[in-house]
Amino acid sequence: MESAYMLRVDSAEENSFVTSWLLTHTFHRGLQPWWAGELGLTSDLRWEANGRFLTPKEDYWLEGREQIILPTTRVVFSLDKILQEYKWSVAPVKSRLPYICEIKRVEAHRVLQQNRDFTARDAGRYQCVASNKLGSILSDPGTIIFGHISDFSNDVPGVVRTNLFQGSVLTCDLPNFHPAVHIKWYKEKSGPNFLRTDLQPQQFVSLNGRLYFSETSPLDAGFYHCSVRLEAGSGRVMSSPQYPSRTSKGIRLDVSGQAAANYQPDIHNDFPAVYPSPPMVGRDMVLECFAYGLMPLHYTWTKDNGPIPSRAVLLEQGRVLQIEDARLEDGGNYTCRVARDERIFQEKTLHVTLGAVPFFPHPLRDQHLDMGSQFTWRCKATAFPKPVYTWLINGKILNSKPGVIEVRQNVLFIAKADPDLHPGMYQCSATNVHGTRLTSAQLRVLAFAPTFSKRPLNPSQLATIGGSVTLTCRPEAAPRPSIKWLKNDVEVPDTNDREARVVYMTNGNLRISTVQLSDQGSYTCVASNVMGSAYSTGILTIVARAVINIAPIDQRVDITGTAFLPCQASHDRKLQDMVYMWYQNGLPVNMTRDGHYAQGMRGGVTGLYIINAQLRHAGQYTCAAVTVDDVRSYSAWLQVYGHIDVHHFLQCPGPPGECAAVRGSLLGQSVNLTWTPGPNNGASIDHFLVEFRTNFSPVWRVLRDDVKTSVVCDMAQVNPAIPTSRRRLGQCRLLLPDLKSGAIYSFRVTGVNRYGPGVASLSSQGFVPLGNKKRTTALTSSFDHSLMGVAILESVLFNHAFINGAETAHRES
Repeated sequence: MESAYMLRVDSAEENSFVTSWLLTHTFHRGLQPWWAGELGLTSDLRWEANGRFLTPKEDYWLEGREQIILPTTRVVFSLDKILQEYKWSVAPVKSRLPYICEIKRVEAHRVLQQNRDFTARDAGRYQCVASNKLGSILSDPGTIIFGHISDFSNDVPGVVRTNLFQGSVLTCDLPNFHPAVHIKWYKEKSGPNFLRTDLQPQQFVSLNGRLYFSETSPLDAGFYHCSVRLEAGSGRVMSSPQYPSRTSKGIRLDVSGQAAANYQPDIHNDFPAVYPSPPMVGRDMVLECFAYGLMPLHYTWTKDNGPIPSRAVLLEQGRVLQIEDARLEDGGNYTCRVARDERIFQEKTLHVTLGAVPFFPHPLRDQHLDMGSQFTWRCKATAFPKPVYTWLINGKILNSKPGVIEVRQNVLFIAKADPDLHPGMYQCSATNVHGTRLTSAQLRVLAFAPTFSKRPLNPSQLATIGGSVTLTCRPEAAPRPSIKWLKNDVEVPDTNDREARVVYMTNGNLRISTVQLSDQGSYTCVASNVMGSAYSTGILTIVARAVINIAPIDQRVDITGTAFLPCQASHDRKLQDMVYMWYQNGLPVNMTRDGHYAQGMRGGVTGLYIINAQLRHAGQYTCAAVTVDDVRSYSAWLQVYGHIDVHHFLQCPGPPGECAAVRGSLLGQSVNLTWTPGPNNGASIDHFLVEFRTNFSPVWRVLRDDVKTSVVCDMAQVNPAIPTSRRRLGQCRLLLPDLKSGAIYSFRVTGVNRYGPGVASLSSQGFVPLGNKKRTTALTSSFDHSLMGVAILESVLFNHAFINGAETAHRES
């Protein structure tokens, strides 16, 4: 195995570990010795793997055994039957014995299990434990099961007799197997091929393993064999590349009698059926329908008396309905209709309910709690049937402890956060009959003195006489600090009267209404908790005109989240009225038509809410405070991170969107290509892939895979303050030189970010590079005849393909 080597014992501790492990884990294998690493054949004993000298202690060796290493012997670990422990001994080099390998911890991921001697003792449920100084978490569980398939019975199957043009069925008497098998049928004296029921509408092989005939003819008589191959089953992976199979003895089908009367379609009692049963969300779902009756028979499907899902595919002349990556909404009543004409038909309905392994639409998020605070944590999984919840901390099941923590199904409650009891890695486990899934997050309990290092007071703020102003105080602290305000070093009293002109807000801000000239001065916010105190100071200046004293600031929001853009102006309410106007990318925000927008307040500050944010809501937002004789405005950028995951209808960061407007201009044997990048969907576009195809080969091939955004895109057109998920870079330009003359080139471009390549753009128009005569002559004179043959063949194949497709390609000499 790569990176592994035979065991070398470098210390007494390592020797003790190896001997203890062998005694605990290998007793069931018998009493045979185990090879260690080979020893050098010099007078001094040393491991050949690393050349280190060997100085074993006397008690390493098995008593009564020779301790001299000969050219024909090597060191082994042998069991002392009396002391029941492993010790060193020697064995001939040619002995066939199990051996011990070692590998560095950082290379342990290279250990491959498929080549080891599996036994039934290895079956069971496995989980990976990841640990560091912050705690431990468990992976989603994986299960190892051992498959088997027995032989078919040696008894000769009975004869199946049917009348001419009657329906019939052959049943495969399956051998014992686990977990699943795939079944095919073949007929003797019809060649080595399995039955092609997709080409023989009167025959059908169901996933239940049976072979059905809608009607039989003399040609159908004969011996049929069913061949079964062991498979892992839905949602599992087989570790071995070889799948064991078995073949039954021949089952004779005897067709005799007179032709049957004309009879209407008769749907067999086995149908309609769904596989697997129950079908699972995220996996393929197959519905089958089959009927006896004189051919031709026509199969159609409906779901809940309407059309089948758009993703459904009909196979086997409509007898099979397949839906890849099934969803919960694919459940319902499926009706199979079998008809020979408009008047003669039969219908049967099957109700399909999909099972779902638990899935967390909103995984747990890391939490930071103040010391002594209350906290309620909820996890919610989508699953069918409903899941059972378990909470874990650092990989161990978490039970309720009165006064410390309470666990009630999917809800965890902490009455008083304690930095000594509650920090760690928490997991919520959801389990139903289909599986278990976990979501993880860290919980920290914080306790530190207040600080204004990140968010000091606004050093200079304006307010209008007669207006209102809010002085914001947002220190970082844990637990939450008490707030005290000073004006010109004199404490501002907290009257607890919400109708007063100067009011302490519940979040610690100071609000001043009906501003007066005397309110001007130096204001200091003092924050204190049990860990200490801190303060920050700013100047309030009183003016006569309207001013925006709390302006919008750049925001980031995950898609489907809620953002709040603050905007609060001060004006003299006695002299003039004022309204707030909001604009997105220069266009007015229509709050009556778009329910995602709403004006409101947060922490006593007015502003704009963007609720359930979508990608289209990203951009520059401008708040305008408008009076009859003045307009004041400030702008900020909103970033929306995410894309749509079609599998789960979630929206999350992903690869870039499609590039647009791929155009170019021809410059001799070069093309100056231009394009406009698509949205980056939550991560900056790092580079682009440029692909091409020609009239000689319609296959897209990579021309450049290292086109850096910073080099080819017009960054001067990009405002650096808008790294938003809907931001579009300026136009990008790339010169593609040294193209071959005479070929028709088309290009397309794909953006790449840290989530991978996005959707390729539409193809550009065709370009025909033109070379000068001297250069063309030079290329021709050095052209290899074998290469010319290849080029001609490529051209012929291309033209033939396009002519067959009702298109023509013409190249002038």
